[in-house]
Amino acid sequence: MGVFDFFGRKGEAKGFDYSGNGQLRDMMEEIRSNIRQDFGGIPVEENDIDDFYAVLKRAAEKHLDSQMPSESGNGGSGLLAVDALSLFHVSEDHMNAYVCILPPLNGGEGIERSRFLEDMRYEGIVYGIDENVVSRLISMQEYLHIVQIAWGVSPVDGKDGRLEELFERRNEKTLEVSDNDSPERMDIRRKKKVQIIHQGDVICRIHPPVAAQDGMTVSGQVLYARGGIEVKIPMGRNTSLSEDGSTLVADISGVVVTEDDDFAVNDQKIISNDVNASVGDLECVGDLFIRGNIEDGVTINATGNIIIEGNVRNGKILSGGTIRIQGEVKGTQETELNAEKQIQCAILENARAVAKGNIYAEVIANSEVVSREGSVYAVSGRGLIFGGSIQAYTSVSAKKIGNISGCKNLFILGYDPKREERRDAVANELKEIDVLCERLRKDIAEMRAAGKNYQRDTKEEYARLVEQRSVYDDLAKRKTKELEELDSILLSNVSGGVTCEKVHPVTEVHIGGHKIILEKEENDCNIHLQGKQILLK
Repeated sequence: MGVFDFFGRKGEAKGFDYSGNGQLRDMMEEIRSNIRQDFGGIPVEENDIDDFYAVLKRAAEKHLDSQMPSESGNGGSGLLAVDALSLFHVSEDHMNAYVCILPPLNGGEGIERSRFLEDMRYEGIVYGIDENVVSRLISMQEYLHIVQIAWGVSPVDGKDGRLEELFERRNEKTLEVSDNDSPERMDIRRKKKVQIIHQGDVICRIHPPVAAQDGMTVSGQVLYARGGIEVKIPMGRNTSLSEDGSTLVADISGVVVTEDDDFAVNDQKIISNDVNASVGDLECVGDLFIRGNIEDGVTINATGNIIIEGNVRNGKILSGGTIRIQGEVKGTQETELNAEKQIQCAILENARAVAKGNIYAEVIANSEVVSREGSVYAVSGRGLIFGGSIQAYTSVSAKKIGNISGCKNLFILGYDPKREERRDAVANELKEIDVLCERLRKDIAEMRAAGKNYQRDTKEEYARLVEQRSVYDDLAKRKTKELEELDSILLSNVSGGVTCEKVHPVTEVHIGGHKIILEKEENDCNIHLQGKQILLK
């Protein structure tokens, strides 16, 4: 049903309530009918059209009322001409704008383009206007239809940059075990996966962020989108960006590791076979990875870490970093490990092992082990220490010390045992000096008593004895001071102890210049120094 059907077709009368009530009802019914058709049957109450419909009802009532002549003047005969009326509505979020045009009454003017555009601008609708819809409304003189006239543009957030990583990240930032880690949970035998890379190879690809697209409301207000964030480039040691910034590449050949969440390349040499007399001694700048065994007394020297997948039978291994042996060390009297950081191995037997940091093993047997500034741990696996000597600056932890055969176990804590040897040597020297000084004093006293000091033939002898006594007195003072200093060092920095579940005799423990010898089996021990006494619990 068209709008002119209920305003009366040409030459055809239609019943009309001139008060406007019947016209209003018919007009609103036509709008509602068109809504169902134009908007796919969406209930008016469930979208923006609902608000517009309420506004239209009030505006239509005023529009119809405007055709009624005033009761004064010409006596109210005839109806006034009323031009078409464009009514606009903007959704609450200002992303959609609608129009509905009320028809002209009594020969009034229809829709006129310039006035329509001006009305729309006055209502603040300035962006996203569909010119095709405007043209259609004007050309078709389309009334009593709610039509969407403008669309806003929603903002599109940018996408953050991302990395396409071609190498795995490692949880272990360094080869060293942290003091916060649990030594008893260490799996020393677990092989470290080595990620080999060649100079110029790509470590990861860098995808830049996708730019954001700002939006706009139909009212012309900019809706700002969140921009994409640049990805942090994990550029560590011996890596660099390509010229176009799209890839992270290796500057050298080596092994890819992760340090502080950055990719780095260690200058690591890889030996895939056994190292023996046929290979000879090895010297390496950087890290060294050996997939075979160490035999025949060869010397391995690297400025960085040394990882050995195989076993060590006989040889000397020197590292400026950490030594990790994933096999077993069952050496000879000539087998030696020396690391500037840590030593980690499953079995340490018949060897000398010296590290500045901590030393970790499942079994330490008949070996000389020294941790100059750290601790010694044998708490994973069997957790056994027997035979030999263990020196640690801080502490020693094990499940079991000694065995039923009664082997001797020696533990020294808190200082370098050479200092104790030096202290004992100085104490013995001081005793000898005291004996010499006493003998000189006695000889000088006898000469004075006999008056020989006044005889010419004994004058030189007397002077020699006095000079010797002065020299030995000064030497005694220096030795006494050195002995006091050594005693002070031996008694300082002794905060740790020896902890274990079971101790077999004979076990000797030195802490801070004091010692205790355990000649019977003890359980759940915490051997530590309290005052000047060593306690077991």
